[in-house]
Amino acid sequence: MRTQRLDFDDAYQYVLCERDKLVFVSFDADFDASDLRRFTPAQIVATLPSAPPSPQT
Repeated sequence: MRTQRLDFDDAYQYVLCERDKLVFVSFDADFDASDLRRFTPAQIVATLPSAPPSPQT
């Protein structure tokens, strides 16, 4: 909490991402001051392949 200057719930998420090597997705800009790279949901969605067209009925 002190090192990254995060409150408890943010520090908890930080530790889980670091420990389990997870991609961190959040709207919370508090993480921008930490050394954890934060992705927004829009950034993640932009990396997903397009959905196939729906079949016409």
